[in-house]
Amino acid sequence: MLERLRKQGAVLQEIILTPLTLKPLGQLIAETLHRNANTVRPLAKLVLRKTQGNPFFVSEFLRMLHSENLLTFDPPQSPLVKGGGSGT
Repeated sequence: MLERLRKQGAVLQEIILTPLTLKPLGQLIAETLHRNANTVRPLAKLVLRKTQGNPFFVSEFLRMLHSENLLTFDPPQSPLVKGGGSGT
């Protein structure tokens, strides 16, 4: 299919993703969940073991955990929302 697109003149650019290692995976999860890396380290180890660091599978595995209510996310509240004030 890609070859056929190239023959038709399409400009394709390939992106090669290497497997994530524990440290960058931990950072990704920590930033996503708004937690520090040490807090999410056990989760990062589990995700690494289950996905072998494949970026696509990491995303899918985290979505699956969330859909099964095994992983919850509480986004930080805006300073304007805290305390129920109107921000004025």
